[in-house]
Amino acid sequence: MSLETATARLAELLKEARRALEAHAAAKKTASDARADDADARKKLAAAQKAADGAQTELNRFAADAYRAGPLGTRGSGLGALLSADNPSDFLRGAADIDVLADAQAASLDALQDAIEGEKLAAKKADATAKTAAETAATEKAAKAKADELVARQRTVVSALQAKLLSTGTTDQLAQALSVAEQRRRTAALQKAQAIASGQAVLPDAGAVGCTGEDVSGYPNGQLPLTALCSIWGAPGHLLRADAAAAFSAMSKAYAAVFGSPICMTDSYRNRAMQEDLYVRKPTLAAIPGTSNHGWGVAVDLCDGVENFGTPQHEWLVLNAATYGWYHPAWAEASGSRPEPWHWEYGG
Repeated sequence: MSLETATARLAELLKEARRALEAHAAAKKTASDARADDADARKKLAAAQKAADGAQTELNRFAADAYRAGPLGTRGSGLGALLSADNPSDFLRGAADIDVLADAQAASLDALQDAIEGEKLAAKKADATAKTAAETAATEKAAKAKADELVARQRTVVSALQAKLLSTGTTDQLAQALSVAEQRRRTAALQKAQAIASGQAVLPDAGAVGCTGEDVSGYPNGQLPLTALCSIWGAPGHLLRADAAAAFSAMSKAYAAVFGSPICMTDSYRNRAMQEDLYVRKPTLAAIPGTSNHGWGVAVDLCDGVENFGTPQHEWLVLNAATYGWYHPAWAEASGSRPEPWHWEYGG
């Protein structure tokens, strides 16, 4: 494969992989919502079944009373006693008892009918949500398989392209990246040595290693509990959803091996208040509060070179991010509707 062919093929694969990761991220969210709807429908079905059982029990009690003590049961005065009453006022009171009892029986029957109808509707809803959940799960699985395939193909082409660059001597960009990496490595080593010499504590970076987080599918955007999120290697103070944090940490370590420092980050998870504040300050840049992928813990804003198109740092991510499940959204591309080289998202 020629250098020109490999480069063109890589450009195609990058676009395909990005679209596949975006599709998988959307499918995963849809599947999560479907599972939540199904769980809610199951709860409502259980409540409807309980209501129907209660109404049936009440009606059975009326039937048992009528069977044991005649049409009015133990709750009325008895039809025979009523008709033989000498006092007209007693008769009228007994007639009122009949009306009350009849109304109670009718109410119980109506309640049972309503409960049965409610149970039927709840069961129908539960069947529909179960079907939707199964369909969306299958869609997510297919989207993931496609994304995995494209990322693997991209990785193969990247390796071939790097080998071709090394063999042909076309290494200007690679040399630039390595030069930056060496400079960063030396600067970091100098800073660490100075810190040790001055008696300062040199602590390792916090990271997502060992953090499993929690399932956040049941929480609204921007209202994820902090205990459900995980920290990120090389980005103290920042949090992401557990799987996104682990993938980003791995990517940042690979990046640091080239550039000498972790990926620089300015924004990660944003709660609802942070989204609202940003929207007030930057309405043309920020998403409508409650809709940002930052609020799901799967988006980051980056810095220190990545925030500009065409830099070695940005191009490294373009080539390698998909391998870790991260991608640059189409709308954020230089040719997109709102170019943001610094904004990256996790597709799983």
